[in-house]
Amino acid sequence: MFLFLVAPALQDNSYVPVDVFWLFPALAVLVIALGAVGAGLTTARAAARIRTGAAGRR
Repeated sequence: MFLFLVAPALQDNSYVPVDVFWLFPALAVLVIALGAVGAGLTTARAAARIRTGAAGRR
């Protein structure tokens, strides 16, 4: 939280929140991978719910 909110507001600091991903590249890759997996699971669950809901109404 400090890196995102406090550090960019410090005087004479050229730091921006995007720099966090360069400080912790492995963490950035992990967060991106988990986000992609979460989005895929959400899409799959929504598609399955739509398919089963449509089949049950026939």
